Amino acid sequence: LDMCSSAAFIILPILIGFTAAREFGGNPYLGATLGGILTHPALTNAWGVAAGFQTMNFFGFEIAMIGYQGTVFPVLLAVWFMSIVEKQLRRFIPDALDLILTPFLTVVISGFIALLIIGPAGRALGDGISFVLSTLIAHAGWLAGLLFGGLYSAIVITGIHHSFHAIEAGLLGNPAIGVNFLLPIWAMANVAQGGACLAVWFKTKDTKIKAITLPSAFSAMLGITEAAIFGINLRFVKPFIAALIGGAAGGAWVVSVHVYMTAVGLTAIPGMAIVQPTSLVNYIIGMVIAFAV
Repeated sequence: LDMCSSAAFIILPILIGFTAAREFGGNPYLGATLGGILTHPALTNAWGVAAGFQTMNFFGFEIAMIGYQGTVFPVLLAVWFMSIVEKQLRRFIPDALDLILTPFLTVVISGFIALLIIGPAGRALGDGISFVLSTLIAHAGWLAGLLFGGLYSAIVITGIHHSFHAIEAGLLGNPAIGVNFLLPIWAMANVAQGGACLAVWFKTKDTKIKAITLPSAFSAMLGITEAAIFGINLRFVKPFIAALIGGAAGGAWVVSVHVYMTAVGLTAIPGMAIVQPTSLVNYIIGMVIAFAV
């Protein structure tokens, strides 16, 4: 089970490199290659840095030979830079040489800059975000859960919530943290939207509204809230506000009792599959609180 759950994090930069390059308009295979460079066996595993690491002198520049296993921000920034380099090179390299020179120069330039500047900067950014969040959770406790749980559904409206996946993956990949303490909070917010949507189903007499509220509520209980938020709750306002309150209550609970998850992606009822076994009962209690409120 440990092998199955941790396998993706071993090659996470490669997977992110492929998909990020596609989003940034670059060659996804070059993005995957850059991710492979950042996790090359010649680099000291990031989780074993305490035992010491080597440096390499590259034309007068000292490069720390430290890998980026399990990291997110370094490869995202590196692939973004790589995509820019690739596009610029294609503007100047003749078509006859493009197939040979462009990939080679793109990988060499991007790999060097990634190891020298972007990688360390990205690692510092990811560690900084993780530190701020973990410190906030540790010191603010249930108040942080109250705030995050109450605001999450409002953030979903903007679409910014998709960026949280990178932060969550960074938490899991950070050996000092190793758990996802954000996803249980988001899960409570999703369940609360489902509960509010179901309340509309009970109260409304409009058959057309009834026809869409029940499947929307069920979808939210599975972690997909867009139908409930945009189709029902936001339309009637009060259910959406009630869901924000429910998400805040559930978020405060899961933070106060230290509910953690071991992966990313699943929330609400399916999220029970990735909740730490010792946290499962408290996770279910949190869902009941969020749903009922």
